[in-house]
Amino acid sequence: MVEKKWHTKRHKLSCRGLEFSPDGAQIVSVGKDGVIKIADSETGKVTAKDMEAHTFAGHQRISLIRRDAIDAVKYMNENIFVTGDDIGVVKVLSPSAFLTIEDMGYPNT
Repeated sequence: MVEKKWHTKRHKLSCRGLEFSPDGAQIVSVGKDGVIKIADSETGKVTAKDMEAHTFAGHQRISLIRRDAIDAVKYMNENIFVTGDDIGVVKVLSPSAFLTIEDMGYPNT
């Protein structure tokens, strides 16, 4: 039997990816709502949230404001995780401050 530790509705739309940090202390989740959330794996409390990581705006982006569904997340090490969205953009991020280290795949406008 599995004991339920906590329950939460992590995303407004479907959750599309979930990954434990290498030390197991955190869970990062991504979803159709275009949001990245990091939560404490013991309590489920959200410790960080980025609603802008896969949002496009301005002359170099697809439209004035559009948030694409994030489909995948993978920790590379304790300092870096990677996300990918519906239009093929891959982002390399730091979980400590959601610092974007690298953007790959933005379409030309």
